[in-house]
Amino acid sequence: MQKIIAGEHSLYLITEQNKLLGVFYFLEHSVLFPCLPHRSRELAELLQRFFHKRHIFCINGKSDYVTFLNKLLTDNEDHEIADTRFYHLMEHEYSIHLKLDPPYSLEQCTVSKADALFPLHLAFIMEEVRSPLSDPDPIEERKSLKQILASQYVLAILKDGTPVAKAQTNAKGIKYIQIGGVYTEKQSRKHGFAGMLVSEIADWGQKQDKKTVLFVNKYNESAIHAYENAGFTAVDSFTITYFA
Repeated sequence: MQKIIAGEHSLYLITEQNKLLGVFYFLEHSVLFPCLPHRSRELAELLQRFFHKRHIFCINGKSDYVTFLNKLLTDNEDHEIADTRFYHLMEHEYSIHLKLDPPYSLEQCTVSKADALFPLHLAFIMEEVRSPLSDPDPIEERKSLKQILASQYVLAILKDGTPVAKAQTNAKGIKYIQIGGVYTEKQSRKHGFAGMLVSEIADWGQKQDKKTVLFVNKYNESAIHAYENAGFTAVDSFTITYFA
């Protein structure tokens, strides 16, 4: 939805007799975001033809959509799966409010905080996002962080003025916001900072009349527990597939 609101040119509609059957965002050599609630053999054949000789770096979407696409892409041997990751989609239901005591403080971050936040941002990319096929480019990641700070809602927990934990919105739609980039430096963990940050962002979303969701790796039990304690409940399954 954020791509639609932004007027992106890489959006595709699947229609039949003026009925909308699906939509996807696709950028060559980059990401595919599918929404394919009406799947069929005819649709599989259509998408096989469309993606033949087009390169997809990764697919990110509901697990049943991604499974459908993985099969049709690998049946034609156009794509080879390099890695697959599985996530829970969690939705915010209620808030918690924990007090931060000195030397810790909570701050909304703007572009002026880019240098201070960059070590946390790069550590998050390395631990949580990095694909098996390439290492992140620090120069590009610094540009990405500045774009995030300019366009999204970013919060950080600071210790004596230095960021030790962060979280942000990754996408803002009509009815929902999505939280991402949740990261706490290793020496500052087990203080409940992740839960505090996502709760604060969810409260901010509620003031915008939007519900809040986030993704968590289904095997990251500590993160799942932290988000459950912050009022989030798993509601769906998502998958990311990377292609060689």
